[in-house]
Amino acid sequence: MAKSKELVPIFENEITDPRQIDAMNALASKRVPKSAIKTHPGKGGNIFTYVDHVWITEMLQHGLGNLWNWEVLDYQVFTDSVAVRGSLTIYLPLNPLQRKAGDPIYFTRTITEIGSFDGGGGKMTTSNMVASAASRCLCRCVMRMFGIGIEFYKKEDMPMTANHAWTTLKEFAVKQGIVWDDVFQDKFIAAMKAKGVSKENIVDRYADAYRILNIMLGKVKEVDAMPE
Repeated sequence: MAKSKELVPIFENEITDPRQIDAMNALASKRVPKSAIKTHPGKGGNIFTYVDHVWITEMLQHGLGNLWNWEVLDYQVFTDSVAVRGSLTIYLPLNPLQRKAGDPIYFTRTITEIGSFDGGGGKMTTSNMVASAASRCLCRCVMRMFGIGIEFYKKEDMPMTANHAWTTLKEFAVKQGIVWDDVFQDKFIAAMKAKGVSKENIVDRYADAYRILNIMLGKVKEVDAMPE
C-alpha cells in the first residue's frame, strides 16, 4: 500500500468550493455531520442510526472528484428481502516526486460489500427494494474504505440474545402468513427439541432453528439420513 507522503491531494491547487474542504475533512476525520445521520426502526423495537447515502455520494464527489467508481455487481431477490453486491474503487494520484520509472500514476483500491433491504413491509416494488439495498451497499463500502459511519454499524451489530433470536424467528413466520398461536409454537418447540435446539443454545444453533422453521413452513424439505 502506498505511504501517505507518496499520495498527493486530489485538488492540490484547485480548491474552488468549501464543500471540497468539508468532504476532505470528513474523509480524513471520519466525521459525519448530524444532517447526514438518519434513523430507522429495527428488530426488537430498537431505533438504529445510519449514514444518508446522498451525503455519502456528495462527499465522494466533492472529496475525490471523478477519481472514484461505484458499480452494482449483482443482486438477489429473496422472499422477504433483497441483497446487492457492489464495489467501490478509488484512484489516488501518486506524488510524481516519489514515483520511479514504471510506477503507476494512481494508487488504486477496491472494496466489495453486500447491502441488504428487508422488503419495506411488502409496500415497495422490487426495483425500489434493489435501489435501497444498493444504497446501503455503497454506505458499507465507504465504511470499509474510510471508516466513515463505522460507529453506526457497531451499534447495529450487537450480540444476539436468546430472546432476540426467538423474536426474529417468530416475526419471520408471521410475515410468511403463519398464525403464531400456542399450537404452532408448541409444535415448533417440539421440533427444535427433537434436533437438540433449546433456549440455552438457540443463539449458537440459530441456523438449525431457522431451517427447522422453514421445514415447517414448507420452504425446505427434510433431508433423509444418508444410507449406510
